[in-house]
Amino acid sequence: NAEYMGGLITQIAFRPTRFMKAGDRVFRRRAASARRGFASWQAASIVVLLVSVVLVVIARTLPIAELEFPRTLDDLRQVHRLLRDHTDKHAVQSMTGFACVYMLLQTFCIPGSLLLTVLAGALFGMVRGFVLVSLVASIGASNCYWMSRLFGRKLVLKFFAARVEQMDALLLAHSEHLVGYLLFLRLTPILPNFAINIVSPLFPRLSFTTFFAATAMGMMPATAIYVNAGTQLAELQSMSDIVSTRMMVVLCSMGLLALLPAALAKRFA
Repeated sequence: NAEYMGGLITQIAFRPTRFMKAGDRVFRRRAASARRGFASWQAASIVVLLVSVVLVVIARTLPIAELEFPRTLDDLRQVHRLLRDHTDKHAVQSMTGFACVYMLLQTFCIPGSLLLTVLAGALFGMVRGFVLVSLVASIGASNCYWMSRLFGRKLVLKFFAARVEQMDALLLAHSEHLVGYLLFLRLTPILPNFAINIVSPLFPRLSFTTFFAATAMGMMPATAIYVNAGTQLAELQSMSDIVSTRMMVVLCSMGLLALLPAALAKRFA
């Protein structure tokens, strides 16, 4: 032990830079870890602040004391009756409150977006309802994407790193047609939209630009169908009048068309 300590002291005395560099590496690692932790807390604080602002906006723009979140068509008709006069008198405030509620659902993967899309058609009409829902749905999906990237990515990579790496390699092999694949998933009921929002940030090859473009385009057909159904809310008898077999066939056909460029490229490669 005495010889070991003597040798160690000699190395420190005559090779101090070696130990200084080792210490610097440890310090840099700890500093980087601390920065990442601080960044996570900052992100969490921003999320809490934004949610608080959204809730305040909703409280000030909608008569929430009389409202209940719709779960059925009858609930939706009741909400429509309560909001119809308010919307006619305060159109901008109503659209702002609606947008905040919709983004909140999309951001935190809370069910209910379908009925709210129908409500948009009933309250704001086809054109305004379609534009509003398309915009806030894309923003909400993007919020969910970034929350998953900030808070969920490390956890998934810790337990499923090999699987994520395998899928990322597959995405790299088909990188020229990622928009088409995402459009297919958005248009067809293979995966729910919230699952696509959460999973997409896990793959480095799938950029946010590609995600946003495919999201904005892929949700438009279904949005148009649901908003149009809302313009005929009084005539709807059941949910099957909105989500019909015919509608699903049309959306699946559009999803297959989105895959056509990739299929042709593979066929003639």
